[in-house]
This record gives sequence, structure tokens and C-alpha cells, in this order.
Amino acid sequence: SGWSNSLGNGNISLTVTGGTPPGASSTASGSGVASAAIPAAAGYAHGAALPAGANAGSFAKVKGGLNFNPASPFWSTTAAMNNGDTGDNFALLPFVTPTSTHCTATLDLTGTMLNSTMASIHDAYSLSDEGAAQRITYYAYMGTVPLGYDGPLTGLPGWNSQAILLRQDVRVGPNSGSQDYTINMADSGMPSANLTHLYVQVEEVLTSVPTPGAVTLSGLAGLVALRRRRN
Repeated sequence: SGWSNSLGNGNISLTVTGGTPPGASSTASGSGVASAAIPAAAGYAHGAALPAGANAGSFAKVKGGLNFNPASPFWSTTAAMNNGDTGDNFALLPFVTPTSTHCTATLDLTGTMLNSTMASIHDAYSLSDEGAAQRITYYAYMGTVPLGYDGPLTGLPGWNSQAILLRQDVRVGPNSGSQDYTINMADSGMPSANLTHLYVQVEEVLTSVPTPGAVTLSGLAGLVALRRRRN
């Protein structure tokens, strides 16, 4: 999950929580035109190891940085969570219902600049089941990002008074496909707004359920101890 604008500002943050107790979490984050992966991977600037208790097959990767190059996505994510693991933005948990031991999601957003105030967006996505959700939001923001700022959009100076919602898409799996739409800065109602004032925020969550009949190491140890006391 994260946000960016066309001036090179932004923030990306990934979090994976292991499904096996004690449910430890691991986070990878970066600012600006950034990329992050859990576990760390070649081609991604920031990375972290999977947390204790996570399935070895779980992963999350994201690259973000708003641009208008039709040959290259400005936001790209791919992730899979297995056997009780949870990935990324917990704010979307109310939208999902964990149902599968293997939950996946992908997203590619590609932009083409039409003029100084309009851009067309190609939005391609896939969500494997009810345990996955995405929320993509576009804003016009007339304020200034402080030098070195590395926080959420809502923390930007004057965000509540200077940010205008342009478009928001929320989707829950199972769902896959693509759509094309136009972002028009004139819809902000601000005469001086152009594409340098466009901000995109991408949020995603994946949840999974434990494999039926699976016994964790801690649970197995307790079961062995109990049997010994009874013998």
C-alpha cells in the first residue's frame, strides 16, 4: 500500500503477519518513487524477511511512482498469502472474509497523459477470492509536500482543506478484469489544478485461513507434553 504523485513524492509500506502463533509481523517501506518486497527480492529497493510463523510461500511485492508512460505501469503489485497469513493494509479487513488457504492478488495501473489536466488510466487487476480487496483513490491536492516527507497522505499540510476526491474504486474478490477511465483535474473545481497536483493512493489486503488439520509446532509440543503427563 502507499501513495505517490508525478513529482517523485510518495510512500510505500508492506506488512505481512504470520498465521502461526504468535503471529509476528514484518514490514518493508520506502519513500519517493519506491519499491518494496517481503521477502526481499532482486529489483526491489526495500525488503524484509518473512516474519516468524509465516508460510514460506507467502510474499508481497509492490512498485509505485505516478508517471504517464503507457509502456510501464506506474503502480504494480503482486502478492500471495498462505495458511493463515495476512498481508498489507489492515484498514481493508472489514471488506474481506478469509475463505482460502491460498489467497492471491495483482494490480497494474498504467497512465497516458492526454494534456496538462487529463490522463487516461488502464487498470488491470485480479483477486482470487473473498479474502482479498483493493482500494484505489485519486485526489487533487493543491498543497506542498514538505522536503523529505515520509508519511500518510492525511498527514500532508492542509490535507483536509486542500485535497479533493476525484475517483475511488473498491473491489473484493473473487474478481478479475480491467477497466479504462479518464482522470480530469477540472473535476476538482480548482481552476489552476493540473496533473502535477494528482495523487494516487493504493491499498490492498490479502487474508488466508490455516490448512485444515494443520498442527503448529507449539501446539504439537503441548500435545506431546500432555500425553506424557497422562502416561
